Amino acid sequence: MGRGIDAICDCGYESGLLLLGCGMSGPAVLFPCYCKDCKELVVVDLLKKRIRCPKCRRKRPLVIYDEPEMIGELGSEVVDRYSESTHRLGRDLTLTNGTYLCPRCGRHRLRFGTGRMVLWD
Repeated sequence: MGRGIDAICDCGYESGLLLLGCGMSGPAVLFPCYCKDCKELVVVDLLKKRIRCPKCRRKRPLVIYDEPEMIGELGSEVVDRYSESTHRLGRDLTLTNGTYLCPRCGRHRLRFGTGRMVLWD
């Protein structure tokens, strides 16, 4: 089952609803990433062999939002988490309610949260 979250920055940036996790269609790990080419926050399936930005379609590697360069400050609450042992990712992934790089202003003030309770299959 997947969940819906949003990302908001005090510069006015709002991501809209981001659908993370995986639905009933099969194994997937949908997680937020940053595209350095088009400077957008995008959601991609990290289990795919070739990960491309869904907006600009570039092959350049995307930066996963749990990478140290994306994190300003870790939060106290976990918004989303994936275990390496369950999803074959090579490492655990964690997204908190802390601060992250905003695609609009370029500062570490973006916050992920569960503003709306959305579960999807």
